Amino acid sequence: MGSSYAGFLMTNTRTCLLMLFGCVLTVSQAAELEPELQVKQLMNGIITPATNTIWGAYQLETDAQWQEVENAAFAVIGAANLLAIGGSAEGEADAAATEQWQEFNAQ
Repeated sequence: MGSSYAGFLMTNTRTCLLMLFGCVLTVSQAAELEPELQVKQLMNGIITPATNTIWGAYQLETDAQWQEVENAAFAVIGAANLLAIGGSAEGEADAAATEQWQEFNAQ
């Protein structure tokens, strides 16, 4: 694998993470969706494993390793949209509808 390809993938992954800030659902869009998972389930099942993959990426040498990091970045982006609508546990959807949650989630 060439170093230019590795650089391309790393740049692409960073770009995807930065796009996270622009991909969060608005409150009006989120109001149309029903949460299926609790916030804790999103964090433990999607966000934590994906970010562990990203932060643990070190000296990647193969296309498959780079693809794993890229896929983890996509999971984080998708999970941010899920967090915008809150979770299915009691009070999570109401909390997600607040301006404070939306501002926090957009960071």
